[in-house]
Amino acid sequence: MEAIKIPYSPVLSGGEAIKAIQEFTRQVKEERNEELTTKQTKTLIKLAQGLISSIEAERVSTCKGNKEMPIRKRFNKSILKHLGYAS
Repeated sequence: MEAIKIPYSPVLSGGEAIKAIQEFTRQVKEERNEELTTKQTKTLIKLAQGLISSIEAERVSTCKGNKEMPIRKRFNKSILKHLGYAS
């Protein structure tokens, strides 16, 4: 399996990251039936929702003294989990 390459983006965390992902989801919905198939749209939205859940869980974990995971690592983890490669 080839590594997933994610383009550079500014480092976001917590609420900023969630807002950015929500904006991404809005843009994906706008592209439905234009540039993306319904299946692609649903998959991207599901991944985004999983990533938001991961960020929210990490925020709770961080409040308990654990170090927050960088967004790129969370994104990769969320994608791999969705594809069935990670737990």
